[in-house]
Amino acid sequence: MSASANSAPSTIGIIFYGLVAGFAATVVIVLGFIFLGLFACWMFHYLGWMHGGELSLACGLGSVYYTVIPGLVVGAIVCARVWITRLRNAPRA
Repeated sequence: MSASANSAPSTIGIIFYGLVAGFAATVVIVLGFIFLGLFACWMFHYLGWMHGGELSLACGLGSVYYTVIPGLVVGAIVCARVWITRLRNAPRA
């Protein structure tokens, strides 16, 4: 069964929902690693292992460079899975 049998508003809503879910997955992955890096930097400073300025780039915003590509891949997978599942189960017109 093709997805073209769905009604237009329903199909547009499903596509929009998939894009939002994919974008949210990307944002969660990127922000999650930023907060994890900032937490690690805070813990290292608190324990006296290093000062915050020594690895400030690696402990926060520097991790964005390493997480954007995996975040985009996960976001694309989530978007595709939402589209496939919802378009298959959508009511037919």
